[in-house]
Amino acid sequence: MSSNGRERAEAAFRFIDKILVTIANLSLVIIVGVICWTVWTRYVLRTPVVWGEDITSLTFAWFIFIGMAAVHNRRGHVSIDIVTSALPQRAQAFLDKLGDLIVAAFCAYTAYLCTQQTIVAHGMSHTPVLDIPLSYFFVSLALGFGLMAIRSVGYFLGVRPIPLHETLHQ
Repeated sequence: MSSNGRERAEAAFRFIDKILVTIANLSLVIIVGVICWTVWTRYVLRTPVVWGEDITSLTFAWFIFIGMAAVHNRRGHVSIDIVTSALPQRAQAFLDKLGDLIVAAFCAYTAYLCTQQTIVAHGMSHTPVLDIPLSYFFVSLALGFGLMAIRSVGYFLGVRPIPLHETLHQ
């Protein structure tokens, strides 16, 4: 990949990352807000809301799977390199590239399966209380894994990860 192409890809991943972090943060705020409201209405007002679980479950899926993609943009997932760190640099580089391909293939296949489930669930499966199609749940999985697959291909092609300390304001 050329230097100019790599810079464009890094800029695109930074833009996508800002969207992902924003969605994850909003999801967390919604989860906390709905749980607080559910507790308030149940124990203080003595009139519990029945829709709280539907909203928190759907929002939690978005928080987890979109957050997963944002962490992957930074290569922030846990890795154990006790064996590979003892290998020569060329072997380490080879294993890194191989790992990126394996993760890309796994995530792409998982995104494909989640997309199929999203399509099937749209007309057939709904949340118990609000009757929201479960496709809104499954699309978060498809999107999260799809973005991880794309990012893994970027890593394979030499696009650098976003620094762990980078925030939305940079």
